[in-house]
Amino acid sequence: DFAFGASSRSSKMLHGGIRYLEQRDLSLVREALQERDLLLKNAPHLTRMRDFLFPVIPKRSRSAWQINLGLSLYSLLAKNFHAQASVGPHKKSLFRHASSPSSIESRKLESMGLCFSKLFTYFDGQMDDARIVIENIVDAGVLGALTINYACIEELRLAKTVNDKYWQVKWKCNISNESFESKAKFVVNAAGSWAPELHNIAYPQDKEEWGKKLPTVIFSRGSHLLFSQPWPTSGVILPTPTKGRYYFVWPYYAPGAQATMVGTTEIPLTNNEENSLSSQQEVEELLGYLRRDLPNSHLNESTLYRTFSGVRTLVIPSRSHKRANFFAKNTGTSNISRTHVWIERDSYLCLLGGKFTNARATAEEASQKIHMLFGKNRDRTYGEESTRHRPLPGAKDWSEHEKNKLIEKLVSVFTQRANCFSDRQKSAALPSIQLEANNAVMRFGIRAKALLDEKYNIAKFDPVISDFASPLLQAQIRYAIIQEQAVKIEDILRRRLSITLLPAGQVRGLEEAKRELLSLSYRNHKEIDKDISDYQNSWIGK
Repeated sequence: DFAFGASSRSSKMLHGGIRYLEQRDLSLVREALQERDLLLKNAPHLTRMRDFLFPVIPKRSRSAWQINLGLSLYSLLAKNFHAQASVGPHKKSLFRHASSPSSIESRKLESMGLCFSKLFTYFDGQMDDARIVIENIVDAGVLGALTINYACIEELRLAKTVNDKYWQVKWKCNISNESFESKAKFVVNAAGSWAPELHNIAYPQDKEEWGKKLPTVIFSRGSHLLFSQPWPTSGVILPTPTKGRYYFVWPYYAPGAQATMVGTTEIPLTNNEENSLSSQQEVEELLGYLRRDLPNSHLNESTLYRTFSGVRTLVIPSRSHKRANFFAKNTGTSNISRTHVWIERDSYLCLLGGKFTNARATAEEASQKIHMLFGKNRDRTYGEESTRHRPLPGAKDWSEHEKNKLIEKLVSVFTQRANCFSDRQKSAALPSIQLEANNAVMRFGIRAKALLDEKYNIAKFDPVISDFASPLLQAQIRYAIIQEQAVKIEDILRRRLSITLLPAGQVRGLEEAKRELLSLSYRNHKEIDKDISDYQNSWIGK
């Protein structure tokens, strides 16, 4: 599925990367800060600015003056761009300050057992990573691109004739198992942790060249823990025993979430993992940090309800496997730059590494390279055609007023349709419908208007159900299948609606998703029942 890999398994942090300042990677941080602000402006329904706490912990963290210097530099790198950015929450990131010992934040951290000598506050962003991917794909379709989900490349070969050359692409639909052939003038391999594998399909002769003529690639697993105990204050960044590494504790970002997320680990891997799972060692590592730093936070085995992990692709600046492996083993993958690298060949680009926050700028860089190849050397970076100035589909005509008006309309329509209930029952149903309407607008933005259309708004209220918001949830599921190419249960509940990783009491939608898949797809009962079984084995109770 779209966003199946690390793009839906990140820390959900939209940030410049404070710790990369220690690596002196100033250009990466500055670009990430610029891209953070663009995404806050172009996808306000999927992002938010929030404050973070950076405590000074004697003998373990950097000193107060070093942290202050780092946060000052972080603000300075963002400052020039902020001068031309939109107003509002973006201005927050220009400021950082030391909280007083009597501040609410200080008292809350102290009550949870954290020992610190000083506390700094700064600002960064959070995001719904998977939905940002989906909205970019939807927008590509609006602009004329053909986007195909569940497609697997089987063969990629550069063919040449007397007058032309082109890529011969053989690919298969993983749902129907049908095979197809296509021709392409240019191929961009942006397959994330699968990029080296796809490159080897295009250039089989390169299989032994990784770390020699080609960059050295190391995979790193990052794991996260989710707790049903809500986090009562701003997010906090804490040092680990490994120099230059930190872990975070903050509210989990998803529509309707009342949970805490803790992460992330950095475990070097020999190979890519198809479906990455957190190891018990990583779980114990993070729980150990919490027992040491926040012993009274109630973030422990009893409130831990889910883990998830993703695989990063890191590019090491070395031409030797031995040197690369020594570097990873002795300095850790956390010290490897997140700067991306391109492999450029004849009518072919391969992307290795990079940061999620910087994705738009990286895509723009690829577009420039393609334009130059075809003799169209136009700089679109700052022009009106640039994606810098293009809101994602859910953010077009977005404002707080439009958002609130749409929520009110959804609540009104879906409450009025409950004509099988008494006025008293309707009144009892109102809070759940209001919550689901708010969640729908957080997911789809202004596009949630479509849920009022009879094409999606077809579910009837059942007098015996206890979930009054079920018809509105079902409309969203139907929309995700029709408009966003969701094919399986996990596609809908994990990556389109962000429900799967909520605490057990908030997880819902399985029956509605099954009903809509049977109604709208060509898949039969047996296939969908297996799909449900796979989903439950992968996610429910883990």
